[in-house]
Amino acid sequence: MVSTSILMKIGMRKMSRLVFYTNKYASGEIRGRQMAAAVGGVVDADTVYPDDVLVMIKDIPPQEIIDYVKRVYVDVDDGYGLIPLIKERPKVKPIAASRVGQKYLQEQLCRDDVLMIPGHHCNFERAVRVTHEVATAGFMGYPEHLHIDPLDLSTALEKIGIRFVAKTKFSSRDEVCDFWRDVDVQICFRKKSETNPVPELRDPLKLINASSFGVPTIAYPEPAYADEFAGYFYMAYSLDDIVEHCRALTKDGWAYHRVSMALIQHAEQYHIQHIAPLFARLLKD
Repeated sequence: MVSTSILMKIGMRKMSRLVFYTNKYASGEIRGRQMAAAVGGVVDADTVYPDDVLVMIKDIPPQEIIDYVKRVYVDVDDGYGLIPLIKERPKVKPIAASRVGQKYLQEQLCRDDVLMIPGHHCNFERAVRVTHEVATAGFMGYPEHLHIDPLDLSTALEKIGIRFVAKTKFSSRDEVCDFWRDVDVQICFRKKSETNPVPELRDPLKLINASSFGVPTIAYPEPAYADEFAGYFYMAYSLDDIVEHCRALTKDGWAYHRVSMALIQHAEQYHIQHIAPLFARLLKD
């Protein structure tokens, strides 16, 4: 959560800036710092000015700041706790990261002006993997978002010759990209739960990242997955489903290659080159 104290210094310079206020989580890096670099924006400025346009990543500034600057956008992402705060501040413009999330926010806020800006994938360089066999399945994310026992998963996959790896800590884009270069299948399994109470606000970034490297995903069908990636991932409702999909992917190398190429093409729309202009136009809208 961004400290509102850094927003309380106001100045009188008249030059419009796009100012991103970040957080310590992945969203702050991806939707904040990476995007600010792509559009020539400012990150976590100490002072705001009347012509500034603010993009708050999962946070909201005081009403004094909302009234002072040109516009304030709140990138809600999965921050369902922001919904009542946005209701109290109608001048704030909400941003959703998926079509499902946009619809959910429109319904919750009773507004039809919720913007939708998808997440961008990590593969800025459009790196291409070369896979000779399906040998490794991987999970990347916070451990509480894997709703299946990792030991059970590892044991079951080992029986069919697949190694399971999990990366739950990552500090840079390069580190994330290195992970996707080294795995052949992604495993996602996140149901509605105490750690995931509003799945409608989850974007498909896990699938977007893996697909940009041509890595197929086996996943529990979260709402945004089923919407934006219908036909581009393997649905799983149990450990047995995951194992069967992995087994099938190991049998036909040519079929795996075709799937991989289709995923790369589908993920192209989420390259930062295509997403950055959607943020850049916030300065003009």
